[in-house]
Amino acid sequence: MHDVRARPDLTAIAELVTEGSRVLDLGCGTGELLAYLIEAKAIRGTGIELHEEAVMDCVGKGLTVVQGNLNDGLEDYPDQSVDYVILSQTLHYLNRPVGVLQEMMRVGRQVVVSLPNWGHWRARLDLVLKGRMPEAPILPEPWHGARRWQAVTIADFLEFCLIERIQVVDSIYLAGTRPVKNPSAAKWRATTGVRTPVERASGSRFPLCGDFKMIVMKFGGTSVGSVDALRQVAVIVRRELDAQQTRPGVVVVTSAMSGVTDLLSAAAQAAANADHDRTEATCSRLRTQHAEVTETLVDDADVRWRLTAELEETIRQLRRVLDSIAVLGELTPRGNDWICGTGEQVMAPLLTEVLKSAGVAAVHANARSLIVTDDNFGAAEPLVSETESRCQTQLTPLLAQGRAVVTGGFIGSTFDGLHTTLGRGGSDYSAAILGAALDADEIQIWTDVSGVKTADPKVVPDARSLREITFPEIAELAYYGARVIHPKTVRPAIRKGIGLRVLNTFEPDHAGTRVIADEQRARQAGIKAISAIRDMNMIMIEGRGMIGVPGIAARAFRAVSDVNANVLMISQSSSEQSICFVVPDDSADMVINALRREFSMELDRGYIERIDGDPDIVIVAAVGQAIRHTPGIAARVFSALGDARINVVSIAQGASDTMISLVVVRDAADAAVNTLHRAFNLAQPTG
Repeated sequence: MHDVRARPDLTAIAELVTEGSRVLDLGCGTGELLAYLIEAKAIRGTGIELHEEAVMDCVGKGLTVVQGNLNDGLEDYPDQSVDYVILSQTLHYLNRPVGVLQEMMRVGRQVVVSLPNWGHWRARLDLVLKGRMPEAPILPEPWHGARRWQAVTIADFLEFCLIERIQVVDSIYLAGTRPVKNPSAAKWRATTGVRTPVERASGSRFPLCGDFKMIVMKFGGTSVGSVDALRQVAVIVRRELDAQQTRPGVVVVTSAMSGVTDLLSAAAQAAANADHDRTEATCSRLRTQHAEVTETLVDDADVRWRLTAELEETIRQLRRVLDSIAVLGELTPRGNDWICGTGEQVMAPLLTEVLKSAGVAAVHANARSLIVTDDNFGAAEPLVSETESRCQTQLTPLLAQGRAVVTGGFIGSTFDGLHTTLGRGGSDYSAAILGAALDADEIQIWTDVSGVKTADPKVVPDARSLREITFPEIAELAYYGARVIHPKTVRPAIRKGIGLRVLNTFEPDHAGTRVIADEQRARQAGIKAISAIRDMNMIMIEGRGMIGVPGIAARAFRAVSDVNANVLMISQSSSEQSICFVVPDDSADMVINALRREFSMELDRGYIERIDGDPDIVIVAAVGQAIRHTPGIAARVFSALGDARINVVSIAQGASDTMISLVVVRDAADAAVNTLHRAFNLAQPTG
């Protein structure tokens, strides 16, 4: 029987191949592996070899081997026509390794690659101490006698697979004939790596390597709001990394510390009012909060000194911007974004060092260099193509090194480098943007509640956590007041088909809520949750002169759009005498003034009798994809509210048929939420 023991990588490859399978051996040399597999495992095998002498040797052994150049491709072989395609100790000779690996994955159901590791410690020493070009550890050849090759290390191949989106399902590292079980040690101890990349990763998933799973973990303000909370975050991140046995793929997105963004926003307003004491108090509190974390959780004295110096420089710049606003007496949206994003800008490098002190291989990446946005200050939108390009270029190499990448949420910058924010609560949105840019497997939103609740537990004491919820349902809940995630978070996740989970930092073993795309299961679940959105204002346009007049609604909503106000709910009477819609209370005066300007002539002539607002209202929404499939749900809603003597001011059912929203007076809001929660038995765990 032919012996492959002289080549440990061939022995390892032979153990991977199953009996009776079809094998294509690329760069098969003199055919030792093929001959052994035919004898030992009864495979049906073919080889391809460039050199004529080696081909003749194979033919002399009775092997089926053709002469060919792998760089020319494998077009003669149909898709999935063999069980194994093997490339042993040949990768480094190829002119176009990407194309060859693509062809291998097209032709074979499984692919096996072995390569010499030029990162071996002897090779490193030869170059560093002797100034000599190292020889391949397993196939030593002097440089003047070797075929043209490109030195490649295990780490190089890992990064190559990551960048080229090649999925790797198994890895074997060998130091001579001995296996090296520690992947980190293998980078310098192993002479050979054997890997089985099986397919090009799909467009909606980051490539996997063994148990490698690309995850974006976002931690909210309360999760990073104290020393104890940050200790818990470090435990969670470390646990996630440890669970990924081959190589971690984790991006950590952090909010500002709890209360910091509100503090900065108030300081910006105080500066516009020339309240110097308030702005100084903000700077002092910012220093104290972050200094406590630095002194308590960062071990290295030099790192503590650096973080303190960076914090002082940030506070100095913050003071300068606040002073400029005070001099001008005006706070612009651009200036407000600069100030409000300071919390995340400070927290991200601090969290990085906290994680490193906890034993996590972490590295900071500046979010302002990653997320490119338009210049809609206060609610900027990402420029998807440029953001994805930057994330792939800047983050992929860091992830390939096995590091957890830490970055700030909520913030971005324009092409010109102007600071922007994604809107309040935008750290969730940042996590989704980064997850989509990296084709992550999962986006995890870590908060201070155990998943998505059937209602606000502060309003409904027996509200429970939902095990699953669909993307449309969570989008409606987020839009209508459930503050678990930012409303825009689901868009990038849906676009890339990325899984989403909502988890509790302070109850990390709780399963949380998984966001799914399975509408069939959603149909069986009925109403999922009741939400209420407060601080709203109902705008009313009324007048008998509106009857039969076309274009009134179009003009009204054009005026609303001109002042960038958000309309959450619309209702029009069948007689066309009135239009009602709901906007956030903080934009109501602006909307009313815009409407009065637009309809000034109609108001003067009495065609429109009044344009007013009612701030004493709350929107209550019942959410569930079963609404579209289940007759009588709306009737149950109004029957329950009627029995509880709760008056409904207005109603709208969404075009998506995923929710029913209604308006009640503020004093009845909590009672309405509790009534509907009971009416649909949401305290009972049905899914």
